[in-house]
Amino acid sequence: MDEFSTWADDIWKTCKYWYSMVGVRDSDVLNILYPPGNPRFIRLKILNNGKPAGWAVLLDTVMSDSKYFGNMRVGSIADCLALPEDADKVISVASQVLEKSGVDLSLSNQSHASWGRAQRRAGFVEGPSN
Repeated sequence: MDEFSTWADDIWKTCKYWYSMVGVRDSDVLNILYPPGNPRFIRLKILNNGKPAGWAVLLDTVMSDSKYFGNMRVGSIADCLALPEDADKVISVASQVLEKSGVDLSLSNQSHASWGRAQRRAGFVEGPSN
């Protein structure tokens, strides 16, 4: 998608009470953080039974002599939101999109237990972090 709209506001209203620490993620904020028209951001609306269940913002970055990644193409799940029970769906779809795009490595840094479990189920392994 090119931008976030009222469907993202509905997800924010539903999800904000489920997380003890989360920054505002309504459509106004999301469109500031991930501006419409900026091709750097891959914005996904994740559907469950035809209704928006969550979203993710991905990056597909070609590294050049990176201290950590050398010259790999790195996929990142930079931001995402859904109810804890929909974390599996969001992480699964996001990681499939990155894999199909041809990245060498995918990474994400989520701290909530539901999202950590979703990442492990999608094949992520825990590694060092700076």
